[in-house]
Amino acid sequence: MQLPKELGLGAAWLFMCIFSSLAQDIDTSFDVQGSCTPEQRELLNQFVIETLELVDTARQGIENVHDDEIMQLNLRTYLGAKQTPTNRDTKTVDNLVPRGEIQSLNLLTAKANVQTDLTNAYFIEMLRDVRSFLIGALPAFGDNGSGKPRLYCSSKWWQQKQPGDAAQDADGQPIPDRTIRDENGKSLGTIKGKQQYAYWTDDYNAYTFGDDTEGEFYCDDEDNLALTDDSPGIRPIALIMCPSSFKIQPGTNLPRTTILGDKRPQAGQEVNEFQPRTLTFFHEVIHVVRGVKATTRFGKVPLEYYSYPDIITFAGKDPAGSRKNPDNYAFFTLSYWYWQKRQYSRDDDSGDLAADAQPGIKYHFADGTAIEKVIKG
Repeated sequence: MQLPKELGLGAAWLFMCIFSSLAQDIDTSFDVQGSCTPEQRELLNQFVIETLELVDTARQGIENVHDDEIMQLNLRTYLGAKQTPTNRDTKTVDNLVPRGEIQSLNLLTAKANVQTDLTNAYFIEMLRDVRSFLIGALPAFGDNGSGKPRLYCSSKWWQQKQPGDAAQDADGQPIPDRTIRDENGKSLGTIKGKQQYAYWTDDYNAYTFGDDTEGEFYCDDEDNLALTDDSPGIRPIALIMCPSSFKIQPGTNLPRTTILGDKRPQAGQEVNEFQPRTLTFFHEVIHVVRGVKATTRFGKVPLEYYSYPDIITFAGKDPAGSRKNPDNYAFFTLSYWYWQKRQYSRDDDSGDLAADAQPGIKYHFADGTAIEKVIKG
């Protein structure tokens, strides 16, 4: 879909929000496989709706960043945006939207007190692409006409091969004494390669490679929530949402709340305590849209940073890298969403207090922990 060139960022954002209200369904962007139960499908639809709400709220905040101190703080904390005074005039960055949606964006002004550069444009593009993918306006990474990415709720379609097992051809037939090649083109003398193990999938008649699961399936480990596979032989690419990703579980990196915003913060609580199940889906959609390597490799070794405090430390040390790391976006949008969409009273924990109610209590997580602010009349 191409928007008129004369639309500004605000008008285009509103237009896309109206359009997406007709397409908030998991089937719009994914080919959901039979391993997903009807209950899981309903939750996946919820994840789409909540991810779009997180993205839309953040995008609107970025549009008004020059008047929004909380957005500035969140950009600095989670995405390493520098807050240095500048005397530059409003800067127009062209060609940020190569697919023709918007020809130019007036991003940040001098009074925003936030440095405007192309690295800042990167996170605007990332949020835009997540939204566009979920409403069916952008194909997944590596799309070659093979169709929408497949979404599985189980990893049982992956079969780990043991060292010494015969390689298989494209029809799944054994090829004795033959080598296979991993996605990097390195010849493997046996099924077991350097730090990688081969998995065969009948769904694709292809190999994919990953860590050793010691003969079990990836999702058998309850600490594993999800995985995106965009290996060259996996087209369309595949997203596995493990059963654990649909549950509420204790633990450092596991979901804590049933739905977005159903838990009231208390000052000082870590943002991790408020991550809904949706954040796992949001995280994986970034891999689906941009590709796994582009969103896990910030140096020579594949790596991801998860949750607070690691993502905040990462943003401080490597701002450019943090703008490729999925959890930095997930928690950035969550922090700002709480500020914009939840307001409480002393006696009401629902968060549904009218935004203009006086007095009211609001929270954000601009340092990784809940910060309380009383809105006075």
